[in-house]
Amino acid sequence: MGFEPTNPCRIAASEYNGINWISFKDFLQKQYRPITVRCRYDYALKYHKLLLDQDLSPLNLVTDNMRVHILKALSALSKFLGVNDSFKFLMQKYGLKWSINNKDDLIIQRMLKPLNSGSVVEWIRQVYAKIPKAKPYVDLLLCSGMRPLEGMDSHNLIIKLDSENRLMDYYDSDRQVLQHFRYRSIFIRRSKKVYISFVPNEIPDGILTDEPIVPRTLYKNFERAPLPIRFCDIREYWSTQM
Repeated sequence: MGFEPTNPCRIAASEYNGINWISFKDFLQKQYRPITVRCRYDYALKYHKLLLDQDLSPLNLVTDNMRVHILKALSALSKFLGVNDSFKFLMQKYGLKWSINNKDDLIIQRMLKPLNSGSVVEWIRQVYAKIPKAKPYVDLLLCSGMRPLEGMDSHNLIIKLDSENRLMDYYDSDRQVLQHFRYRSIFIRRSKKVYISFVPNEIPDGILTDEPIVPRTLYKNFERAPLPIRFCDIREYWSTQM
C-alpha cells in the first residue's frame, strides 16, 4: 500500500488525492443508515486532508463531540482507502481516543439516570404540550424502548407500508407486535439489532395520523420550542421503569 517498513503510518498523499467520493458514498451506504452516511461523508469531505497529510493534531483543538464525529468519518475513509492500520497508528501517535468520557464516568452516569427519571417524565409532558406533532414518535419510543433512529425508521415504515396496504406484514395487530426482523436491512445491523417490539394498537394508529419523520425538521421543532432533545433518555427510562 506504499508504506515504508519502518513507519506503518506512511501514506503516499499523491496516490489518494483523487479520492472517488461517489464510490466512497456507495461504500458508506452499504454499512450505515442515511442520516449516518450524510454525517460520515460530510466530515470526511471536510477533514480528509488530515488523513492524507498524516497530521491529526488539529483535532486536539475542536470540541469533544466534533472530534468523535471527525474520527468516525476518517476511520470510514481509511477503511475505504485500505489504510485503516495507518489511521490507527495516527490515533495512537496523537493520543486520540474514541470515547469522550472514561468508563468510570459512563458507569456513574448510568447509575444516576434512574434517579432522574422524574425529569424525563416532565420532559415528555412538555413535548406533548409544546410539540404535539412529536407525540406519536415519543409514544412509540416510550412503549418500545427502541433507540431514536430505530424509532424513526419504524415510524416511517409504518406509514409507508400502510400506504401500500402492507402494514400487516410488519405489525401483527392480534399479537400487538412490531416484527422488525422481517426488515433485516433496516433493523438488524452489524452492532445494533432489534427483532420485535410489543406495542398496543393505539401506537401505530397514532402514527398513521402523522407524517414521515424528517430528522432535521424534528430537531428544528425542538429548537423553536425550545426543549432539549432527550430521546436517548426515554430508552433509559423504559429499561428501568417499563
